[in-house]
Amino acid sequence: MLSLIAVFFLAGQASAQHSPVSPQEEVSVSVESHQCGDRVTTACLVGEIQSFLAADMDPFRRQRTMLALAQAQLADGLIEQALSSYAQLEAKTARAEFLVSYARNLIAEGDNESALERLREADTLLTDGQSDLDRLNVTRQSRLIAEAFAQAGSGEEGRAILDGIAAYRNLIPLNPMFIALMLQVAEAEAEIGFRAEAAAIVEETYALMLDQDVEVTPELILQIFETWASIDAAAATEAAEELATIIGKHDPSAFEFAIWTGLSSGLVSSGDGNTAFLQRAQASLNDAPGRVTALLLAPKLADAIREADEGEQARLLLERAHVEAMTLPSPIEKAAALFALAEAFARADSPEQAENILNELLVMSEQAGPEGAMLRHFANAVPAQLASLGKVDEAYELAMNADSGIREMAMMTVADKLATQGHFQEAMRFLRNVEGEIAVMMMAAIADRLASASGARKAP
Repeated sequence: MLSLIAVFFLAGQASAQHSPVSPQEEVSVSVESHQCGDRVTTACLVGEIQSFLAADMDPFRRQRTMLALAQAQLADGLIEQALSSYAQLEAKTARAEFLVSYARNLIAEGDNESALERLREADTLLTDGQSDLDRLNVTRQSRLIAEAFAQAGSGEEGRAILDGIAAYRNLIPLNPMFIALMLQVAEAEAEIGFRAEAAAIVEETYALMLDQDVEVTPELILQIFETWASIDAAAATEAAEELATIIGKHDPSAFEFAIWTGLSSGLVSSGDGNTAFLQRAQASLNDAPGRVTALLLAPKLADAIREADEGEQARLLLERAHVEAMTLPSPIEKAAALFALAEAFARADSPEQAENILNELLVMSEQAGPEGAMLRHFANAVPAQLASLGKVDEAYELAMNADSGIREMAMMTVADKLATQGHFQEAMRFLRNVEGEIAVMMMAAIADRLASASGARKAP
């Protein structure tokens, strides 16, 4: 999932709200005349997106492009034009996405009452007449609505939306994906100020997971305790101690490492002391027999150690993990571990080590045969990591030289990385090589960030 798009919008499949409004006249602009030049602005992004519209465009692609245009126009302060573009949207999810952005505009102008009306309309679009599955499929949009309700001074309405989603844990048998979804809902509820209710969601989901004997991975256990500890340190610590005692009756496993790493990470974010648990996590890292899993989770422990102001200790842990990862017999497992470690070294302010590991991955991907093809999957993610290290030209060259089937994805991931960091001009360089509506969706997200940064949002 692309981070910039994920935090902005991801329109679902079209489901007609009512008959479409007559389309606007096609804007007769040349791509060249409206391309963003030396400076990326909301105005030039509107022009870029308009240039994508065509009379013979596939209806689904047109809907997504029209949503991007409406969002960019809103960011540029072109309210009437944005509402005109919005009127052409048929998909309920797309209409709801726009209404949330419009509501935030109104909030910025101090018109909370109008914003609340738009948010209620958006929630109705997503919920009325929808099946349980459809309701769960729009959880991300519902989170955005709930957060905006809180910003508009009606946190209880936001909490009610999230509670409605969380209630499905008692109606649908749990699976790992559903558990992860409940954790996201709990995090959102905590963020809008309802920490006790959020903690209850995690605790009850965890209890149901144990009762239903759901098969989970160490990665999910880490996520559970990280989320739980960040919301309710005492309850998470007690549950971690109990589970670790049960697991400790058997042979060492990566699950014990996951428990203490997740707990330590969550305690850091909650501001509670975690020194003792960091020590347990490090001991269990050394004892864990599943070395591949342990090495994939090691960067998370390094992050927690670094956030506890032990940067040198975190780097030493990563260096030891790197040495061990190089000894893994499976090239695929080695590549996965190395990529995770490269990201961790970058976060630990060790760009040289990160770049060296990325170069190791590139060398590995050059081998022939089916295994080499699989290794190139990791190599295709290297340009984005290089760009995040400031090696933009190198990233561009690598992405341009990628296989034709995945070149566009490589360009897109780099553009997303750069845009998320606020390097919009550099991001546009990569977006020039991305065809279709995905490029304009990212442009709209950039426009939104520019408007938020400048405080230029307006309402009628």
